[in-house]
Amino acid sequence: MNDLSFVLVIFFVTLGPIKVIAAFAQLTSQLPDGERRALALRSTLIATAVGFLILFIGDNLRQNWQIASPDLLLTGGVLLLIGALERSRMRSMPLRPMRRRPRPRGWPCRR
Repeated sequence: MNDLSFVLVIFFVTLGPIKVIAAFAQLTSQLPDGERRALALRSTLIATAVGFLILFIGDNLRQNWQIASPDLLLTGGVLLLIGALERSRMRSMPLRPMRRRPRPRGWPCRR
């Protein structure tokens, strides 16, 4: 697999831009089609600019701080693993109602 296709696959798997479509459709349902398209185009251009900015600044920082690429890949893998474990843990835990802790004596009461 070449580098660009690998990057695109990781992008779609981790960030999930497909999931954003439903939220965008719901939030912009009241807008006319022209405004919705303009908002989507503007959002895409801003996200692309931020991505390129992070790409260039991040690579310069990595080189200045002498961080090797394998170290960065390992750190990214660990962060993805932690995120996946948290997500799977949240699915397996049942929701419990929150209990209020009693206030200590002398605590000011709101009335």
